[in-house]
Amino acid sequence: MFFYKNYTFSPLATLCSVGINLVAVLFAIFGIAKFSDNVIIGVVLVVIGLFLYFYVGNVIPDKVAEKNGRKNIETKANYALTYCIQNPGAVAEIMAVNEKFDQKMRTDVSYANRIAHAAPQYFDALAEINPELAEKYFINEKGKVAKNK
Repeated sequence: MFFYKNYTFSPLATLCSVGINLVAVLFAIFGIAKFSDNVIIGVVLVVIGLFLYFYVGNVIPDKVAEKNGRKNIETKANYALTYCIQNPGAVAEIMAVNEKFDQKMRTDVSYANRIAHAAPQYFDALAEINPELAEKYFINEKGKVAKNK
């Protein structure tokens, strides 16, 4: 079985995790295969594989995700949208640093709507940013975003 960590905001970090863990597994497999020929080399290869898997496979992708993920959130509209759906209180902050996201929030009602569905308590603030949201949707008696008929 092969495990890796998925980084929502950094595909590059996910790729690093897959690559490092794949190399770690290969070292371990070659180490186990080498046991019959040379136990010392086999043990060294398995130890290298374990080190790569448990230490390098966690540290390097996390560092890549920290830099690359933040950059993606601050420069790409879709990553910013995903981040804001998970953290609706950060919409204004992200709009201030991400011009593409700011433009989409003001002109594309689907962006504001997706955040409003995730966090209806921000509906009024989102409607101020994108007035079309209030024209097409409202908060119903259950506190959910519903479409105007």
